[in-house]
Amino acid sequence: MLCNLSDVLWQGEAKWQPPSMGDLIDEGQLRKHYMKACRVVHPDKQAGQSVERRFTAGKLFDLLNKSWEKHKQGGSQQTRMF
Repeated sequence: MLCNLSDVLWQGEAKWQPPSMGDLIDEGQLRKHYMKACRVVHPDKQAGQSVERRFTAGKLFDLLNKSWEKHKQGGSQQTRMF
């Protein structure tokens, strides 16, 4: 999901640069990119934006958090989003 986040973000989002797959092998780099993604889509950062953008950001934020929790619990390769 982190590598493909730019595919679902709103047009013109310049804050997100997708990581390479190599970046996501290292746990520290994975966490760093997860935190950056959360900052980009955090619902509080979407004040004054369109309803569609706020809705999309909220759903992406929820998905990122759920996937991170699965990863921390040692999810299988199939359930990992990273």
